[in-house]
Amino acid sequence: MSTYFPIFRGKQFELIAIREFARARPGGTIVHPIIEPVRDPSGNTGLARTITSLEEHGFRYTVIVNPAKGDLADRGDAPAVIVESIDASDATIEHLCFGVSLRAGGNSDDAIDAIRGSSLSDAPLNLIYDKPTAGPRDLGELRQQGIWLHVAEAKSDVRSLNAFPRSFSCVQLDRTFKRLPRNTAYVDKAPSVFCNAHLYFEEDGFVGISDFLTIGDDYSEGGGLPLALVIHLTYQDPADQLIYIRHFCSTSNEDQSDPGGKFLEAVSKLVAFIDDEGLDNPALEQFRAYHREQRFPGLGVVKKLSMQNHLYVMDDALS
Repeated sequence: MSTYFPIFRGKQFELIAIREFARARPGGTIVHPIIEPVRDPSGNTGLARTITSLEEHGFRYTVIVNPAKGDLADRGDAPAVIVESIDASDATIEHLCFGVSLRAGGNSDDAIDAIRGSSLSDAPLNLIYDKPTAGPRDLGELRQQGIWLHVAEAKSDVRSLNAFPRSFSCVQLDRTFKRLPRNTAYVDKAPSVFCNAHLYFEEDGFVGISDFLTIGDDYSEGGGLPLALVIHLTYQDPADQLIYIRHFCSTSNEDQSDPGGKFLEAVSKLVAFIDDEGLDNPALEQFRAYHREQRFPGLGVVKKLSMQNHLYVMDDALS
């Protein structure tokens, strides 16, 4: 079974990150993406293309059918719309898992009804414990469902509901990336430990670990150009096996002009570091290429590469 369950909001570059990673490391047995669609998939082929890529390259994956964020968060028909889109895709029960976001007021009954009406209803069901924390009254028909995995910050979150077998399997959800209110706050921020759960999760009784990569669980639709451009980079230290994060920042941060120049300032620092440390994977090679060509690919691509690097780091650390 997979041991790393990264949670993606289904924005364009997050879905591209998944597809490219699946192509780069086919037959993956470590990484199991959890996708929370934040766009209506009936009018957007991004989710369907991502499912096709994951199926073709042998990955198991989860699609949340009652998203808590984005365009579908407050729509009562969201589970039906998402499940219909999955039914029309290349999804198979060998690879697909349905996901239900378990949170206070999270319309889990609508999610279960939609899943039961699916041609893929035999696919495993995973619960992702979100905020605000669900209570027993939010379970509804979930009490009668066989749950494969509980993705929660602590096993006590599952036990508090007193509704599931004592032998439940739990994935440890870490909200490890703490987004600061302004990018300029990262300029003098020291490297820090991003993750140690990969070393201890089995000892703690978990079957895997989960996080929100280098984006964090705070959701936003995007904003204007930042004063400082920051590239968030995770890496594993071979000495202690911990996973650290560094923040490579631009230096000309007086105003919002010239994002391309800011990127080149930040990426030059990143490339110097990864060269000194001997770090390498396809995402880092792409950063090296942009530095070599003195080319700015856009903020979306920078975030995509940061996420992809983290996927490679976790895949290697857990292999």
